Amino acid sequence: MRERKGLFGVLLFVGIVLFNIGFFFCSYQSYQDKMEILGRMAEADEQTILDTAIGLLLSEEKVERQPFDQYGYQNSFRNRYYKQLVRQCIWCAGGSAVFFSVLVGMLYFWEKQKIREQKKYLRALGQCMAEFRENEITEQEQPVFSERPVLAGSEAEAEYVNEQLEALWTEMILKQKNAYAEKENTKAFVTDLSHQLKTPVAALDTCFSVLESQTLCEEECAEFYGRCRQELEGLKTLLDALIRISYMEAGMIRIVCEQAVILDTLVAAVNRIYPKASEKHMEIAFDYDSEIERMVVLQDRKWLCEAFVNLLDNAVKYSPEYSEIRISIQKQVSFVRIEIADQGIGISKQEQHKVFRRFYRSKDHRVQTNSGSGVGLYLVRRIVEEHHGNISVRSEKGKKGDNPGSIFIVQLPNSNLTKM
Repeated sequence: MRERKGLFGVLLFVGIVLFNIGFFFCSYQSYQDKMEILGRMAEADEQTILDTAIGLLLSEEKVERQPFDQYGYQNSFRNRYYKQLVRQCIWCAGGSAVFFSVLVGMLYFWEKQKIREQKKYLRALGQCMAEFRENEITEQEQPVFSERPVLAGSEAEAEYVNEQLEALWTEMILKQKNAYAEKENTKAFVTDLSHQLKTPVAALDTCFSVLESQTLCEEECAEFYGRCRQELEGLKTLLDALIRISYMEAGMIRIVCEQAVILDTLVAAVNRIYPKASEKHMEIAFDYDSEIERMVVLQDRKWLCEAFVNLLDNAVKYSPEYSEIRISIQKQVSFVRIEIADQGIGISKQEQHKVFRRFYRSKDHRVQTNSGSGVGLYLVRRIVEEHHGNISVRSEKGKKGDNPGSIFIVQLPNSNLTKM
């Protein structure tokens, strides 16, 4: 851009010089033409013509008749037309010089103003970068990108640069928010994890302290050994879930999908959870059309089965004895819909959007009294999302008695859905 401005200045100067040369040449040609005409008038015989020529060539003072060359015809400095030519040339040259100087001054002032704006702009940008580096940037401190100073290049280029800087600013704000959210999540994770680990460890410590007292009968010892085994199983389940979640979030676990019968995956999950359901004399029933039996869905059977196991385990855990869990499968236009309905304690509307968060557990005392880690539904959500599906819950706690039940709805895309 600076080279362009220098070239423009040179071309402007050359143009003014050429204009002056052309003007001088035309003026001098006009002067020569006038001199030729007057010379011919001087050669005329009539005395009146000679007097007229002498009066035009000399000053306005009256002179006596003399030969034409004696009156200064050949003396340019005493010639009115020559003096007029000189004045015109001086005015033209002076006017051109003034015009060029004013134009150069305006360009210089405009350039200095632009440089000041650019310096201000770059200082503000540098300050924003420094604040971001020092983690002091806030969303309210909007930078001066909107002022759009004229940067080097065309207007379109300047607009593009401003748009990119504004996009960079927005991305910086988002990254800062994400970093802050990640920091808060990590703090919450550590706090919840310590709490989750503290509970079974404290229970184990209590049981072992009682067992070491050596004042228990055989039945009491068996009871406390059973409690220790129960707490260890819960701790093992928690650690397994945490390992799965950490691997999945770190990208160390890949969901490898292939065509598989969706009903087979659900049956495998039911078989794994059925012993727990039998202990509470619960029934697990299916509801589907005949076409579902051979329907295949693009899935990772291992991890999708793990998600269904977690949903069924919660249904068994929070449902009363002799209740029923119903699994319904429906084929929709663009997805397959799987509903797992129980007759348990239900979930309040205020908590329905929270239950899929990591480590979240309901404040209901019936939930708190049951063992749990608060990571099961979070793991389910991550697995379903990795299958490009979604999960939701529907419950009307408080409207249908103590056990209104819950319905967990899993929707998986059927863009690759076919029938065998």
